[in-house]
Amino acid sequence: MDHVHFLNLQYWYCLFFSFVGEGCAYFRDQLNGQATSTPVESVGFFEGLAIFFSNTLGSFGGIVASILSTVWNWYSVFAFAISAFLILLILFAFFGLLFVRIRDRSLYGFIAPSNNEGNPRSSRWESLLEDAKSTDPKKWRNAIFEADALLGELLQGLGYEGENTGDKMQRLSEDAFVTVPVAWEAHRIKNFVSSGSSDFILTQREAFRTMKLYEQVFEEFDYI
Repeated sequence: MDHVHFLNLQYWYCLFFSFVGEGCAYFRDQLNGQATSTPVESVGFFEGLAIFFSNTLGSFGGIVASILSTVWNWYSVFAFAISAFLILLILFAFFGLLFVRIRDRSLYGFIAPSNNEGNPRSSRWESLLEDAKSTDPKKWRNAIFEADALLGELLQGLGYEGENTGDKMQRLSEDAFVTVPVAWEAHRIKNFVSSGSSDFILTQREAFRTMKLYEQVFEEFDYI
């Protein structure tokens, strides 16, 4: 008797959906030796593999499917353990951050914000910034010189002695405060401007950038 060979679309349909976590009763009924025609119920991916290997490789396919099923079971245990560990880690980080926020709020929550309205240096600094944004090169130079003088006053207040800002800068260690490199860059530009070197051309943009460098230093200490 001749056998009719055909493509079992239902079988491949169910196998495909098993890859994405879905499936059908077709595989389960096949495993139990029953026939079915309606895909209605989800099954595991490896149940589909068991059917696939059994149908294609016979008894050897069953062995392969059994090995893969064992590997999958161990993988599932490992995956669940890692997932539980990561969830605990996320919870620990969340509550740790919450604790730090509460602690910081208790320590610093009642410190009044700084008020620069009554600070004469604040209005002086705003005036210097306006000079740096002007179209007059003389005002640019003067703004930088005044900013460097303010830096000298700040360093004097921090306990650094010297005849001028440069002398006080020489006494700074690299880790004296966060913006030490910024202070040095601004001071070097001031020296270029004061020396009148032909190799350095001061533009309005460079003048304003230099003023913002000084401003970073002043803001670290709430000086302006």
